[in-house]
Amino acid sequence: MSIIKLISGKSTHSGKAGAQGRAPLPRKKIELRNRAVGKQPGAAARAADRPFSAEDKRKRLLLISLIAAAALCAAFAGIGAYAQKSDVIYPTTTLDGVPVGSLTAAQAADALIAAHVDTLEDRTLKVSLPAGCEMHISGKLAGVYLSAPDAAQYAWDHCHGGSFFGNTWNYIKSLLGGTDLKSADGAKLDE
Repeated sequence: MSIIKLISGKSTHSGKAGAQGRAPLPRKKIELRNRAVGKQPGAAARAADRPFSAEDKRKRLLLISLIAAAALCAAFAGIGAYAQKSDVIYPTTTLDGVPVGSLTAAQAADALIAAHVDTLEDRTLKVSLPAGCEMHISGKLAGVYLSAPDAAQYAWDHCHGGSFFGNTWNYIKSLLGGTDLKSADGAKLDE
């Protein structure tokens, strides 16, 4: 009877073995036994034993690239949604050297008045005519002088006056490097 046990592979040893009284077999012996019986190792074991092929590497790279692109698009959309609903001038924006970022248009007007931006003397415009004549005209009379509230509204419109993509891009630019505006750029000549 002991001969049969040895041929079948069962041990008569009853020490600290597995639940059925057998000592655990090393992985190599399990693979050899499975091959002898005709069993194939599972797909997970085969995948773990072989290196990645070039096609597998391309698929992984493509998947990682798609995930990164989706994350960037989601971040852009999130920043754009925040910028659209914001009622303040974008951060790190200055108007004639006065920081007006993260202020509402009314608060920016107060900051410009406190910095005496609207109390500057009237600028004189020099108009050259084709016959060689020159004419000087007051900036206020020509309509190219902005008061502090108008200049603050210009700064707010510059930040919020575009499309979704334009506003989002302006917000990102203001976060990364700031925006310097001149009130003279917002003034338009009355015709």
